[in-house]
Amino acid sequence: MKHFELITEDELLEINIALYLAEQSNFVSTEQLISIFNFPEKRLRKIVNTLQKDLIDFNEGEQVITVIRNKGVFFDVCLNDDLKRFIAFLLNKNRTITLLSEIIFGRVTSISDYSSQFFIGESTIKRQLSDLRIFLKRYNLEISRGSYEIVGEEKQIQLFLYLFFWRITRGVVWPFDSIDENQMKLDVNNLISQLNVKNITEIDKRRLMFYLAINKIRISQSRTQLKNNTIDRENLGLQLNLEIAEDSRAKYEDVELYYQFFQSIGFTGDSNHDIKDSEATIATNKFMQFFEEKFFLIPGEHRKEVETWLFYCHSFSKQFVNFGCDINGYDYSEYINKYCKNLNIKLIEFIRLLKKETNLPLFEEEQYLSTHYMMIFAKFDKLPIYEKKIRIVLESGLPFFARDFVINQIKSYLGKKYNIELIDARFLEGNEKVDMALVTIPIKEISIKYEKAQLITINRDLSLNDLKKIEMKILSLKHA
Repeated sequence: MKHFELITEDELLEINIALYLAEQSNFVSTEQLISIFNFPEKRLRKIVNTLQKDLIDFNEGEQVITVIRNKGVFFDVCLNDDLKRFIAFLLNKNRTITLLSEIIFGRVTSISDYSSQFFIGESTIKRQLSDLRIFLKRYNLEISRGSYEIVGEEKQIQLFLYLFFWRITRGVVWPFDSIDENQMKLDVNNLISQLNVKNITEIDKRRLMFYLAINKIRISQSRTQLKNNTIDRENLGLQLNLEIAEDSRAKYEDVELYYQFFQSIGFTGDSNHDIKDSEATIATNKFMQFFEEKFFLIPGEHRKEVETWLFYCHSFSKQFVNFGCDINGYDYSEYINKYCKNLNIKLIEFIRLLKKETNLPLFEEEQYLSTHYMMIFAKFDKLPIYEKKIRIVLESGLPFFARDFVINQIKSYLGKKYNIELIDARFLEGNEKVDMALVTIPIKEISIKYEKAQLITINRDLSLNDLKKIEMKILSLKHA
């Protein structure tokens, strides 16, 4: 979910500066920030001042950032543990996000009343509403005029609300004032215990708390067809543990939305993908039929695991539309463009082939499916093999085995993300093309030998900074 579209450019810059500073162990000069973020000095200084004030407010008056003229900016304390909470704090200060939250909770009755309550001009509110309508439209949702309610298909609304609150709170802040967090935690633990669900993490439990809280809010607002405002554990247990045909599930209206959500996140048990006539099963079988022809063989011992994963992905793309993100709301488009652009093109072609073969509408969810199919490639270390290959040679005076150790370090750190071939200079033949040369002793002869390659000087005891330099050069060569 691209929730950052709802905040201003300055607010996004403040978040990015905070993330960057949190990783630094010393003062960062204004010149460094200008170079990294490519913004004018005056504007950056203003954002840093705002960041300083926001950090003080977040830490209830405690100073956690130091700004010294001619020296730079430094975090006085480690914010790693609280960084997600701080970002959630910044996001929830945004007026457009606040307006959407108020609409969700049914607290917006008119523009004039909202204007008086929050001291915001009516023209500003109308502009924010316009932005929100554009944002919601991609999920087939609208804000009604007059009553200011989110309208659309209920399951689509509930998934959107879950993803929205999970992203703006980072999962670490409980945003539902009307629902007791501790009681919801007990409800989820009891539900898991009664259904005998195995292998569930604490984060999985937290996600379920958010989703069930949203469902409960929708029931309290009479915005859903569900019958009860409590979890019907008996029927839900029946739903999640038996292979029930579609017409049978209709008898359990009070748990239908739970079922759809739980099925899509893999909470319904492995046996469900044995339902022969379901669209998710048909899609999964067709995927398995064509995948190995187009890409690679899936090891026999992993086939059941892959089929189960695919069943959940296909269930999700059948139930919900236009959510290109994963179940945490993470959008991978930036990562894909950076690391897996060629693979993404091939997968989109593959998805269109599957749609042609099956005529199933679920294959229209190309972004969601491509992203989740990529996770299969990641599992088997196949992500980078369709990308441009970068050939790297190591020129070093290190002993043989020490050179192998350096090469293996680079492969371990970068080989999962990039299609790289690392060669010891001893084994380089004649006029073989080389994209990059790593040297421990940068003598003139090496520059002449690899005049068409990018040269990087590294330490014999490879450092994290060395690895970062190599990665930056790989990226520039990859996208050249």
